[in-house]
Amino acid sequence: MKKTLEGADLITPLLALSAGVIFNMLFAFGAYTYVIAEWGVPELSTTRIGIVHDEFLPPGTESLIGISAGSRFVRIGETEVGSWGDVERGLFEAPSGPIRLDFAEPDQSVEIRIPVTEAERRALVRSVEGWVEAGVGSVVPGSPADEGGLEPGDRVTAVAGIDVEGWFEFTSEIRSRPGERVEVTIVREGREIIRAVTVDAEEEQGIQVGKIGVYQPVGALSYSPVPLTEAMVYGYRETVAVTGMILGFLRDLVTGGISPRSLGSIVTIGEASGQAAAAGVDTFLRFMALFSVNLAILNLLPIPVLLALIAVGPVAVEAQQDLDELVKQGETYDGEVAPTYAGFWVRFGAVVIDSVVLSLGGAILGTIAGIAGALVFPDILDNSDAFGVLGSAIVTAAYFVFMHSSSKQATLGKMALGLKVTDLDGGRIGVGKSFLRWFGTIVSGVLLMIGYLMVAFTERKQGLHDKIAGTLVVRS
Repeated sequence: MKKTLEGADLITPLLALSAGVIFNMLFAFGAYTYVIAEWGVPELSTTRIGIVHDEFLPPGTESLIGISAGSRFVRIGETEVGSWGDVERGLFEAPSGPIRLDFAEPDQSVEIRIPVTEAERRALVRSVEGWVEAGVGSVVPGSPADEGGLEPGDRVTAVAGIDVEGWFEFTSEIRSRPGERVEVTIVREGREIIRAVTVDAEEEQGIQVGKIGVYQPVGALSYSPVPLTEAMVYGYRETVAVTGMILGFLRDLVTGGISPRSLGSIVTIGEASGQAAAAGVDTFLRFMALFSVNLAILNLLPIPVLLALIAVGPVAVEAQQDLDELVKQGETYDGEVAPTYAGFWVRFGAVVIDSVVLSLGGAILGTIAGIAGALVFPDILDNSDAFGVLGSAIVTAAYFVFMHSSSKQATLGKMALGLKVTDLDGGRIGVGKSFLRWFGTIVSGVLLMIGYLMVAFTERKQGLHDKIAGTLVVRS
């Protein structure tokens, strides 16, 4: 009796995907916890103010608006501060009521009222950001900054002839010039250089703002040691915060709030990982934690599809059984009883698993290549998205071509679900026929996926790519 796909057959890939998600999130939590426990909580060494967001200030703290960027916190009440972490803790933990804040460069003092509620205290801390130099931490490939010749490590001194010192001054000038072509003055290796950059215009809350695709540099850091239990709390909060940030990015990407050019290729991942490795073990572990959360979210994407398939499984089974009756019983296949041809749904499940494998494998290969390139062959790395796309295509083609022509006659997804690819006589296919089949999948996809849907309606469950290459997918 021929086996058909039941909803339960999809439990295996669902469990595999869920296990991947759990592992990735646990790795991120563990990495963040270890970094905090080993090195401490990273804090900006500076006490200089970068910007005051007056829209966040709670009542009674309005006098902070008069403090200019670059001013340095000296004391909060009677407590001297030596890092930005001291500033945040001082504002958050001070007793409610009036308190004096002392500044230097220039010397001045203001009085504010510390709020009573925790929510307003967090708003106060959020309203004041520490100083970061006007510079380039990283550049988005294909962005205006990339095309204009800006590079990581550049220090920005002027935008359109206007001098800038801090990061917020720099970005404020850029945001105010959507669609304009501006000259950006930078200092690179001690030399002053001028680069022309065409500013992108993007909509934020109904307003056009300028962006060029750069991220701020990491300022000088100090570390405050914490016990393991507190480090675990930090690890949990960091994992949750990063997850929320990535989900928010995906939401904005889907809704058009972020340009697709903000996405990087496999090469970009590699370069970022290489830079992180060169920056130190703690920075690299933080990068890998962020990377792991990305993979967890990636692994989550197919799960709703699988759940839907489980829900409609009985209907699909009945339809498949009706089609199976069209196949003659006792048909011979290389002298033996005809095999059980793999139907549409089980092959779909294999594709889902293979997609996850390729996403994970491609990202890991990109990371390894980036580390090797950054540490051994830094001049070889190419920032172009075209190179990343080409690399992804080569990896994908090699995976399907060589796995299907191997002794297993199956990809990892097909192995997991007990399937294999054969020729029309039940034999193993060669590399040439396997390549032809892979090329045929492109044709199947281009034709509005009709080539794939043919699997559900043809006598021997052949897709268009199977007919092109003369192959079958059967249960092993």
